[in-house]
Amino acid sequence: MKILLSAAIILCGLSATINPAFAQTWTPTSAPNVRWGGVASSADGSKLIAADSSLSGGIYMSTNSGANWMSNAVPTVGWDSVASSASGSLLAASSASAGVYVSTNGGTTWTQAANVTGLLPGCVATSANGYIMFVAAAGGTNFFFISTNAGATWTSNSIPALQEIASSADATKLVAVGGF
Repeated sequence: MKILLSAAIILCGLSATINPAFAQTWTPTSAPNVRWGGVASSADGSKLIAADSSLSGGIYMSTNSGANWMSNAVPTVGWDSVASSASGSLLAASSASAGVYVSTNGGTTWTQAANVTGLLPGCVATSANGYIMFVAAAGGTNFFFISTNAGATWTSNSIPALQEIASSADATKLVAVGGF
């Protein structure tokens, strides 16, 4: 197993030292049994957000490291991706049918990003402080959106057909992959 995992990491062009003591104990939670589309965590793991990607799926939150889960006040549509700041207070979620939603209060309320249009959102990411947010999309005329004010406004560029994106903590480095 260690040889196979090391080979997979090298093949992906990444290198890392893996401590075999991590993730040795798994505990079932009270999370509903749904079709999960994405999950994100605060830096300390106490605040979790998860997206149900089924057609009538919602967004679920845990504020106690996954022991208890509750659904949020967002449309019940298929959610594709969620992202969290390190504190867990600034959140983003994307759905191909509902667009992009942002929460600045840990998921208590959500606001739809009005000017993120012409796309099918595929993935959201945030910087550690949550003020810089990214949306990668799989279609439309604008494919990549950036917010530098916690999702209040967004600007776009024409990087084509992005599907997944991840950000460094300070948002100075991004990695993105395209579909197809």
